[in-house]
Amino acid sequence: MTEIASVIAAGLADLGLSVIFPAPGLPEPERNRINVVVAPHEFFFLFTGASSEELMRAASHSICIGVEQPGTEWFERGLTYASEGPIMFDINALAIDELAHRGYEAEQLTIGYHPMWDRWGGNRDKQRTTDVLFLGALTKRRDAVLGEAVRHLWEWNSDLRLFAMAGPVRNPDKHFIAGHDKWDRLADSRILLNVHRGDVPYFEWVRALEAVVNGCLVVTEMSIEYGPLVPGEHIVAIPSDLVGPYATSLLVDEERRSSMTQAAYDLIRTKFEMSSLLRPACELMEQASASRVRHRPKLNRLPLSATSDTAPSPKSLHPLSADALETERQIGARVKQLLDHETSLVRQIEHLQAFMAHGDGDHVDVSTTSAWETADPDVSVIVTCYNYATVVERAIRSVVASTDVSAELVVVDDHSSDDSLGVIRGAMEELDWFPIKVVARAANAGLSEARNLGADHARSDKLFMLDADNCIFPRCLQALSAQLDLAQKAAFAYGIIVKHGENGLMSATPWDATLLARCNYIDAMAMLRRSAFDAAGRYDAQHGIWGWEDYELWLRMADLGYEGVLVPTLIGCYEVHEGSMIETVNLDSAQIYARLRQKYPSLPWPID
Repeated sequence: MTEIASVIAAGLADLGLSVIFPAPGLPEPERNRINVVVAPHEFFFLFTGASSEELMRAASHSICIGVEQPGTEWFERGLTYASEGPIMFDINALAIDELAHRGYEAEQLTIGYHPMWDRWGGNRDKQRTTDVLFLGALTKRRDAVLGEAVRHLWEWNSDLRLFAMAGPVRNPDKHFIAGHDKWDRLADSRILLNVHRGDVPYFEWVRALEAVVNGCLVVTEMSIEYGPLVPGEHIVAIPSDLVGPYATSLLVDEERRSSMTQAAYDLIRTKFEMSSLLRPACELMEQASASRVRHRPKLNRLPLSATSDTAPSPKSLHPLSADALETERQIGARVKQLLDHETSLVRQIEHLQAFMAHGDGDHVDVSTTSAWETADPDVSVIVTCYNYATVVERAIRSVVASTDVSAELVVVDDHSSDDSLGVIRGAMEELDWFPIKVVARAANAGLSEARNLGADHARSDKLFMLDADNCIFPRCLQALSAQLDLAQKAAFAYGIIVKHGENGLMSATPWDATLLARCNYIDAMAMLRRSAFDAAGRYDAQHGIWGWEDYELWLRMADLGYEGVLVPTLIGCYEVHEGSMIETVNLDSAQIYARLRQKYPSLPWPID
């Protein structure tokens, strides 16, 4: 919002007007001065120390410029204040149409070119290191659309700056970038993906404009309108399911991508200069301020139908009554209890059999490739396997395909009853040139024990955890390792994971202990610093948090003051399939969640 206000202030100054920005305090009436409030939904709402009456009085002395999408609570909040003033402006055509539908007269003020945003200058020879960029809050819709799109883009250098939208961001950081950092990033990127936050196909004009003035091609979902930009000539506008394939085609056609960005830049630079767009708006502002007529709607119409991603749709509401839900929960808890008991009995029997056969219930057979002894790895990857004969080789080969990093692989077979161990050893023979150690347990002990055992056999100070049904992309290990080298205080690093089997992303937002206390949004596919892993006590195998091992570890690290760090790029693929462990785990999620709250009471748990 400050960026938009800044470019408007700069454009007004270019017209020779005296501009006070930012103006101190609430707007007050003063002769020969016009008060302009950009983003009234935030300015008035976040202004502390003033009563509602004082805020509304200040709004009546102001000309407000709206910036939010119709169909959101922020649009409605902004309208509450903007309608008190003598005239309303908005930066987008769809908002103007919505206001007209309700009976308000409002004027469009298009944000245009100003050199303060331009880090490119039209230089077609400029080198760009990022192939695909996304900037925006992570919503349910974006999660699904991006999850489908990025599966086509994993080979390219991606930078996905997603964040959880809990409220206005006062202090930008490396994940929510703003101002100069954002414009520099756009000028270093080839394609910007634009995905609508909700179901309204509202064109995010400011986001597109910032990309255009920095030579970054916008690949967007279909929208109601595109401002002065022409799809196919200046930008690419396509159905949501084709965003990924089209972006890929443009990445391999640099000549076309470059010519489109140049055409868009020339159009905006020459015909949509900010001060020129402001000149007629200034005349309207002066006329409205002189008349001091407060605007009221002429008609009493309902808002256009639009869904907000902050409110549940009727289909998302559970059809069962409270009593039925409680009965369902109790049944799930009982089923989970019986399954856990069965698993415990099987493990006890296998432990006894291992003791009788080897004299040690924790007996393991260890074998290595020829390359193991002489390897000096920077990273150790620990793959844990239990009955994943059909997919474990894919996980192994994805590690072997890693680039720009020295890695070793420790595969722990937790006494699989299928042919997992045979598949692992077969792959090991073919990959004798790569440092691999296979640790085969004589009795099943569970995921926590398997991961801890893998750490015992690993030699690096950086440990990457990978389940046998998942896989990583070639640049994963290098990217996470480099981030741990930079962020010396971080206990672990994680990256964005694509779901396979359903659309969506995992581990997509930055470390936030408050968000972590609400849900586990960070998958186990992460690189841990061994010193922090050991100091935190490793994975807990003693307290019955079966299936929540990684979440419990993240909570324990947060409780001890450790932090994780997000690398905003694609690192791997998570397999979603029937029969996965999470289906059983979630049978009694409420009870396990309550136990975790009790175990770590000092964490910022939600009140509800």
